[in-house]
Amino acid sequence: MTGPKSALLSTLFFLSITSLSAPAAGVQIPAPQEVGLQGYTLSRGPVVINRIPGNASGLTFNPESRTLFIILNYPTMVVELNLDLHCKRTVPLAGFNDTEGIAWISGNRFGIVQERRRRLVIVDIPASNNPVNIAGCVSYLVDSAENQDFGVEGLTYSPPDDCFYAVKEKKPKKLYRISLPGPSSTDDSRSKEPVITLPWSAETNSLGMSDLSAVYLHAETGNLLILSDESKCLVECTVTGREISRLTLKSGQSGLTKTIPQPEGITMDNAGNIYICSEPNLMYVFESSRLNRLGIGTKKQIPSCTKKMPSEKIDD
Repeated sequence: MTGPKSALLSTLFFLSITSLSAPAAGVQIPAPQEVGLQGYTLSRGPVVINRIPGNASGLTFNPESRTLFIILNYPTMVVELNLDLHCKRTVPLAGFNDTEGIAWISGNRFGIVQERRRRLVIVDIPASNNPVNIAGCVSYLVDSAENQDFGVEGLTYSPPDDCFYAVKEKKPKKLYRISLPGPSSTDDSRSKEPVITLPWSAETNSLGMSDLSAVYLHAETGNLLILSDESKCLVECTVTGREISRLTLKSGQSGLTKTIPQPEGITMDNAGNIYICSEPNLMYVFESSRLNRLGIGTKKQIPSCTKKMPSEKIDD
């Protein structure tokens, strides 16, 4: 068929396909019920961050500066990266010990956990390279049970509830919910104790993970993303411990040609991309095919790489 009728039919077909694949202007997309880890695949990585000497242990995203912050447990320091994974600056942490997790709160305020001391420290990291000294910072004991080998590891902050979640790696595995005695954005609760609960027994219901290395709270769904180094997986679950979805971090899965060696930190940006840091100094970025179909992903900001591409190295 040719002529005006054929052109009309082609136009109608194009419009029908477009209406199915993209939301109409002015139509509000309902809040997601899950992150849907099964729809994620590797977009970039492994990327070697040469400014990190080793021991990349925790990761968080600051939506105000649109940058990533990686914390090292030794030497104790914070490294700020652009979303293209280039280093902006390094900030030494003076007086800290075994820093394993970091979580952005607001502005320049962050939470940091020290594994062996089992303490949550509230710190301000100004926009400079000046060292941040633990002296004068507010800190809270998270777990009174001393364990020199396995303490508090990952950390995440929940803005809707003004609380933190943290994990203990093993012996036993634990998930903590930490409610501070005052707003996390202020220092008016130094002499008070936080309210710390265990939402469920992570030792009994471990979601098939032999250890817990990091945790992230997805504010839009209220779900947790829990990372396991030994089991090489990322699990999405409710705050009561019901599994929703899973991302496997082994060779041949999720777009990976090599297993992530030691995944230690997890965060997401406000476009839905997942970032995982691994010891010693590796970064991985995962994208959601569902978000890309809706036009929400950020492929232009995070260049994709082919599956056979070797490790990138970033020197600055």
